[in-house]
Amino acid sequence: MEENKFLKAARTAREDNNATDAKRYYEMVKMDDPNHAEAKFFYSYYTITSGIKGDAYNGYITFFEMLPSAVKAVARSEDMTNTEKTALLKDMANTVKEMPMLMYQVLNSISQTSHGKEQLAKTNQRSIRMLYSFGDEIEKNFSNDEEIISTISVDLWKSGISLQRKWVGVAFDKTYPEKYASKIQKYDSSYTPPQGNALRGCIGSILGAFSH
Repeated sequence: MEENKFLKAARTAREDNNATDAKRYYEMVKMDDPNHAEAKFFYSYYTITSGIKGDAYNGYITFFEMLPSAVKAVARSEDMTNTEKTALLKDMANTVKEMPMLMYQVLNSISQTSHGKEQLAKTNQRSIRMLYSFGDEIEKNFSNDEEIISTISVDLWKSGISLQRKWVGVAFDKTYPEKYASKIQKYDSSYTPPQGNALRGCIGSILGAFSH
């Protein structure tokens, strides 16, 4: 099928770190099947990474809002095996974990105005929330698959707590680390959440300057 040809080309381009071709081929897949989970996710991702820096803020909002439907599409797919679903979710989760620092670096480089600083502050908050909420979406849509939750969701929640502890200057609900630590410990009883300290607060202090 033509779609499979484009999907194969998109995956090859992604493996080769060829963002331009990956975006183009994923767009072709998405045109044939707008609900294709992998195409929706990575087309949105490459729209940010290969686009103009000034468009990154709005692109990130689109990316964030796309995540629930992408996870739902994976869960409902009848064309993928459970092994394939798990592998795709892991790829998506690894990409999501890269986004906070990528977006911070992009927006920090152009946030010279008060409006730019406000966008950076909101983006940092969205990045923390995204790690928690993406794990939640996987938990909700794969509620009967403890292995997926205990590996992928838990890893995302741990990343959310870690980032929130590091970015102490970013205004975010302080109850989240404790709440999500309790969720994690249902699957990993040995987990102890990281505590904030001066070293971890270094980046947070820098980020805090953009939150006021």
